[in-house]
Amino acid sequence: MDDDKLIRKKGYVAGWGKTRNDDDNGSSKMRYLPVPMVPILQCQLMLQRTINKNQLCAGGIKGKDICLGDSGSPFTYFTNTKLDFGSRVPKLRHFQVGIVSYGINVCGAENVPVVYTRVRSYLTWILDNMKS
Repeated sequence: MDDDKLIRKKGYVAGWGKTRNDDDNGSSKMRYLPVPMVPILQCQLMLQRTINKNQLCAGGIKGKDICLGDSGSPFTYFTNTKLDFGSRVPKLRHFQVGIVSYGINVCGAENVPVVYTRVRSYLTWILDNMKS
């Protein structure tokens, strides 16, 4: 699936990072949040920095975003795909489009998206290395 078709649609980020800026430690359990993907140009304006083709942006919802300790966490979307495992019922599946890269120092700041590494940009490398 083309990642850019997901702009403004909600994906999910999951991790064990801090839940508040003033926390000393990360979460004791994995948590997840629905966050919308943000257009690259809008992200660049909001963050005042260049976002390259190997990156994507999501989030910017006040009080609901990644925080310290979530770097490397997955950013996924659900897809309704029929799986052929003897069932006639379509199954919801996650597919990963990003990996948490960085945000600003204030977690969950309104209108301030987070930058993710775009998985599609490295898919050939990932698949080649999975074979080894």
